[in-house]
Amino acid sequence: WLASEDPWQTLAACIELVDAVDSGDPENFVSHLHVHQDGTCNGLQHYAALGRDFEGGRQVNLVPGDHPMDVYSAVLDVVEVSVRRDAANGHEMAQLLVGKLKRKVIKQTVMTNVYGVSMYGAREQVMARLKEIVDPQTGAPLFTDRGQLLKLATYLAHRVFESLGEIFECARQIQDWLNEAASRIARSLPPESVKLRKELARLRAKQLRLAHSTIKTKTKAKAKTESTDETNTKSVDQANTNTKSTDETETETKTKAKSTTRPDLSDIDSSKVKTSLQQRKKHLIDQISSQPLASVTWTTPLNLIIVQPYRKLVTKAISSSLQYVSLVNEDLPSPVNSQKQKTAFPPNFVHSLDASHMLLSAIQCKVNGIVFSSVHDSYWTHACDIDMMNNILREQFVALHQKNILTELRDEFMLRYKDYLIPVNTTKVSQNNTSNLTSKSKHDYSLDYDHNADKIKLTSKISYIPFDLPPLPPTGTLDINSVLDSKYFFS
Repeated sequence: WLASEDPWQTLAACIELVDAVDSGDPENFVSHLHVHQDGTCNGLQHYAALGRDFEGGRQVNLVPGDHPMDVYSAVLDVVEVSVRRDAANGHEMAQLLVGKLKRKVIKQTVMTNVYGVSMYGAREQVMARLKEIVDPQTGAPLFTDRGQLLKLATYLAHRVFESLGEIFECARQIQDWLNEAASRIARSLPPESVKLRKELARLRAKQLRLAHSTIKTKTKAKAKTESTDETNTKSVDQANTNTKSTDETETETKTKAKSTTRPDLSDIDSSKVKTSLQQRKKHLIDQISSQPLASVTWTTPLNLIIVQPYRKLVTKAISSSLQYVSLVNEDLPSPVNSQKQKTAFPPNFVHSLDASHMLLSAIQCKVNGIVFSSVHDSYWTHACDIDMMNNILREQFVALHQKNILTELRDEFMLRYKDYLIPVNTTKVSQNNTSNLTSKSKHDYSLDYDHNADKIKLTSKISYIPFDLPPLPPTGTLDINSVLDSKYFFS
């Protein structure tokens, strides 16, 4: 039992079996030991069911078979083919890995891929397993150099991802669709917010024009002052030439000096306009901040509404002589983190299906008087009730996926965000004269970047398009009812 993967669980099972045999009536022996039934990479099971992917479903035991399919070994076979091909082409990392890969090296990465593991995370997982590979003769680790391990893990993680995309093409397409849907939702804006943003853009453009106008006015005023000073100097010189009296010259100079030091009314008016615009700008920003923010929100098959909470929260740092503390007020309105919303949605969505299947199974087990417990996709009950629980697991999985889950999800998104608009930033290049370059569109706001005013003009323009989603990926030929007869679906 010490040599098993879980030695203490093995020992407990051994003790229970011995006690049952020693009781003299094993069939009526009361066992308190729970028996595990584990799904075959449960995330991939849900993806295969969603896409009715027959080949993918076969790899994760949705289809009946004479023996259990091992998805990890299937991925390893494809990875090894790629590694041998690369090694034959002279790839240094591939040459080091030929003949040394085991199922355990890629298992964790395959398991977590459908739950959104990043390339960095996959690399760290693979690197940890590569460190465990030893020379069969000496028992010494084969890979010890940190730099070499990093290169090997990066190369192998890429190959694992590629192999998964090859075997589970349908799952990859669904994952891509979920990513795209979340990306569009996170970038979309409610109509009220769009109106405020357009007004804010026009206000900023007005501030920009006012600033340019002020600079131009001050430049002209400066040029006029310099011209006046020059004229005054000439007048004084001419007066001296004509023997004008000193008193008259001083009087004339003081009079003109007074005229040049009077306050410029245009400066006062400009300052008032600037203050008014700034106050209006602050008011608009406050209004925009209080508008609804488009987080990805969906309803599970159990009618539970899920909202992804990922936002760009403002952090306030407080530093003292003893410590450094960062405070975050999650109650303040904050913009959504569109990248996090996008990358987190596929794994969160699959987790919601996992949870739905688990709860449906737990409810049905309670109805049938079966003790039920679970850890993720590992479901437990007593040995006498295993057959009944297995039937329940299959029936509830089929009931869950009999629904058109992805179609319902798309319809929900289109209804929930039907009036939302997506900002699109476009850059146009024109060869026209500068007088024709500024956009006068009522609904667009343009910023012009003048690199060569008489030849080329780059115009960056933000437009708003109605929210929409791409069509769903095509489905395959898998009959979801085949799960009912699959002995190794959970085993």
